[in-house]
Amino acid sequence: MLRVLYIEISREPLRESYIQPRPGWTRRQLSLTYVFYAPRGEQLVPAPDSEIAFYPTHSVSRLTFPLEAFRLASQLHQERPFHLVVANDPMMLGLVGYCLKQRFNLPLMVKVHTQYLGHFRWVLERPYYPLYYLLIPFLLAQADKVWAVSESVKESLLPWMTGPDKIEVFCTPIYTNFFDFPPRPPGQRFGRQLLSVGFLNRQKGIDILLQAMRLLVDAGKDPNLILAGSGPEEPALIQLAEKLGIREQVTFKGHVPFNLLAPLYRGCDVFVLPSRYEGLGRVLVEAALAGAPIVTTALETSLEAVLPNESALLAPPDDPAALAAAVGALLDRPERARAMGEKGRQFARQRFDFEKMMDDVAGLWHRAADIRKH
Repeated sequence: MLRVLYIEISREPLRESYIQPRPGWTRRQLSLTYVFYAPRGEQLVPAPDSEIAFYPTHSVSRLTFPLEAFRLASQLHQERPFHLVVANDPMMLGLVGYCLKQRFNLPLMVKVHTQYLGHFRWVLERPYYPLYYLLIPFLLAQADKVWAVSESVKESLLPWMTGPDKIEVFCTPIYTNFFDFPPRPPGQRFGRQLLSVGFLNRQKGIDILLQAMRLLVDAGKDPNLILAGSGPEEPALIQLAEKLGIREQVTFKGHVPFNLLAPLYRGCDVFVLPSRYEGLGRVLVEAALAGAPIVTTALETSLEAVLPNESALLAPPDDPAALAAAVGALLDRPERARAMGEKGRQFARQRFDFEKMMDDVAGLWHRAADIRKH
């Protein structure tokens, strides 16, 4: 049994996520332990019958998390040694993984979710991101394996890597059945409900979506928008919606647990993701599994998650008029939208098959653990 330590700063595995019921690690000869950030004093209870062992750090703050994660992981390793460390990003978590590698001579895998090194916009989003920009190449060089979530992410890393063979591309397993629904009935009413899901930061381009909403309202399309997610841009986005005069048409739902998110996907008429850059856009897959027609930005990563003009319409990033035109085209032609949703559902079920993705990740982890044996 391969013992894997997964370093994570998100509390997603304990927040009714589809990660927690993700079965099949044990029968793939994997024992998975999560060390993750949780504020001091917060009581979190993992899902019953989970195959994953959860260890929150109960940190004073996110600034102290790396040290506390290192101490906790070191204690767990000394009690029962791990065979592999997986860091869920090439920044703070990668630094924790690097320190564990140095202390215990453990193989280290670093996961890369987006094109951190390919977008200067990302560097400018937070005051401390320039420091991460300098740290990322070092941690990638120190990793024994790099896990990229898409081919586009891999391409963005190649100029910074001396050993491209150590980059492997696999999507994070998505528990397909959690979002999968039967085809929508032909007679089902098609409305004007738009949905966007994700962290509310500059990357996601929600400001562009709000401007597109204003154009759709002016064109008489009468849309309503649900934003599922929270983040640092939320106050500014609420102000922008008020300034544009569309506050009544936009619902800011904040964080939505995944057991409530699936029905939102199913209930929307068009799913919109106007990102400025992405790694893969997991929410595109989730929306497709629910049979939602999609409008998203024309990024290289989008081409790995959708079928352009078959399951999704694409618009250039930062272009409210083009985004509004694409959404309006689907609102005006419900039969086309319904057919695109069904095409996307079939594509997502085949392309992102859960069992195959689990096999891929299990094989990746076994190969990474074997590196130090040779």
